Amino acid sequence: MGRKTIKYCNAFSLVTHNTATIHTMKNVAIVADWLPVFGGAEHVIAELHALWPQAPIFTTIARRDAIGPLKNAQIHMSALQKWYGLLHEHRVLLPWMPRAIEDINLQGYDLVISSCHAVAKGVIVPSSALHICYCHTPMRYAWEMEDEYLRDFKIPRILQRKVRETLKKIRRWDLTTAKRVDHFIANSETTKERINRIYNRDSVVIHPPVEERFFDVQQGPPTKDYYLALRRFVHYTRCDLLIKTANERKLPLKIA
Repeated sequence: MGRKTIKYCNAFSLVTHNTATIHTMKNVAIVADWLPVFGGAEHVIAELHALWPQAPIFTTIARRDAIGPLKNAQIHMSALQKWYGLLHEHRVLLPWMPRAIEDINLQGYDLVISSCHAVAKGVIVPSSALHICYCHTPMRYAWEMEDEYLRDFKIPRILQRKVRETLKKIRRWDLTTAKRVDHFIANSETTKERINRIYNRDSVVIHPPVEERFFDVQQGPPTKDYYLALRRFVHYTRCDLLIKTANERKLPLKIA
């Protein structure tokens, strides 16, 4: 194990206040919402896989050629994988994902770790198993991004009422399945507040893993000051708003 991995493992142990329990559990399963790209949530999955390299990863859909160090991991996809292969867009499958997650068979595992920003925490674990959820945020499309979902997928007006009803059902499901989690981990204080507000559950903050090399100071020629934004290029991170503000105020901005 690298230094970063050891620190992360010890942090997970603190969640249950029982270091021995986490370290001695042999039958471990990792559950992810979906794995179509290698972004922030997938970096957490990779770190979990480094902690428990023998643990299989269960998810709804996956694209192996786009998930970096996870491409050779033992990944089990749901029945939605064939539809993803046809549609090449996982978010349109959201209405069917709760059922797909619940259909995952985790019999025989005594530790289940879900990395969740959508449906993964809804997995049904054996009554004797410990379920720890690393929560990136409560489901965005259910609680805060309903209008964005309708807009992003250009849902025709005639179907919007039906889609809103479906999202309402998903909200109820998301709220109910919070009870299936033994311990919540929040990736930030903001997420901790959301977990408490939406699920009425306490959580422990463990920040996502970062490469320590990013904090190394590189000697080189001086450069002009600028603002730096690190984020995924998706609508809800509002890169457009950053760019607009920087242009209006003539601020130097770099986005990576």
